[in-house]
Amino acid sequence: MDHIYSVLRRINANVSLSTDWITEGKSILSVSSRNTIAFTSNTDLHDGTAKISKVHVYVADLNMPWEAYEVLSHGEDITCLEWDISATKLLIADSAGCIQVWGMKDFLLNEWSQITTTVFEEYILAAAWFHNGKKIALNMEKKDNPLYLEKYSFIRFNPSLKQFGSKPSEGLIAITTTGMVFVLILQSDGNIITAAELLGQFRSKIKVVDLCYAKSGDFLVVTTDGLVQSSVHCYRVGLKVVQDECIITCEPFSSFFLNCHATCLAGEKQIYSKVTHLKFILREAADAVVITASGPSGSVVELWELREKPVAFHKMFNNPSLERQPKTVVWQHHTSSTTNSGVVAMATPRLSIYDANPPPSYILVAYKDNSIKCFLQRVITVGMPDFSKYSNSSS
Repeated sequence: MDHIYSVLRRINANVSLSTDWITEGKSILSVSSRNTIAFTSNTDLHDGTAKISKVHVYVADLNMPWEAYEVLSHGEDITCLEWDISATKLLIADSAGCIQVWGMKDFLLNEWSQITTTVFEEYILAAAWFHNGKKIALNMEKKDNPLYLEKYSFIRFNPSLKQFGSKPSEGLIAITTTGMVFVLILQSDGNIITAAELLGQFRSKIKVVDLCYAKSGDFLVVTTDGLVQSSVHCYRVGLKVVQDECIITCEPFSSFFLNCHATCLAGEKQIYSKVTHLKFILREAADAVVITASGPSGSVVELWELREKPVAFHKMFNNPSLERQPKTVVWQHHTSSTTNSGVVAMATPRLSIYDANPPPSYILVAYKDNSIKCFLQRVITVGMPDFSKYSNSSS
């Protein structure tokens, strides 16, 4: 790869900078569908003294990344930063449980106003906007068609929440460290509807979490407490509104243990101690998850797939009159990659233009030795399930 450009903070010529501002700490960023970026910084980019006082949220156009505009300054640590599908609204959540929604003024990137704010008083780990039910994919049979509109096709995809007349609702969902699900719905009259529900039967400790959209309109959530010896739990979350009240339905889904822990149980020495990253391959595909675990001697990247398998019964329960054998869905280990250095960051594409199940995807992993590896995920499509028809299954 070639280095394209670098963007530096404005420097005051009268102040000698002895500390590199890039080492200020962890920064969160989000890239929108309109090629704009939102990111956090502990220092004011327009102040040459590099004083650390508050957490600042900035937005910039990637075509002119040297022009960054401030959205807000906040006193708490920002934990989530997400653009909506139209790239005009910004979801900002912090460690104190405050969720803010900011929007552009007259579609100008340099002017922002707060739309709403809600406090749930929980540490928010992850958040996402509702899916609007619109998905476009490349039509491989007509990719050489001279008509531009014929190259693409609309994929059937249900919205996360429907209004009257099947119109998609606008809102967001958030997951906290204690296993709570918070939902905020933005109504057309300016009012909001909020709801909360436990992800499982009891509150639990969650360190790493990710969520994705299912074709049925539900969310699929994967969580872990950060320990390699603990299982990775999966849940399906459904939303509906009845008489201006949001009802959240959380169901346990198929779970699994990491393959590196299974080899430890087989007699090998435990090398990895904690799970550092957990991501779905695509936000719109609930068929594969990539997980990283690190330890003193290195790290491992594991790829897991959601597979459909027949249910085995004892011969005395077999019914030959059944036309189809009952099936269930389970997570299956696909491959692993080990490295002598720890993982510091991981990124996967948010969307894919290919209508495959699952589509091919890239996985980018950054390591402590300043190296970046790119993995190509290619999965055979035979046996990939439509998990929306399974209401409650666990393993």
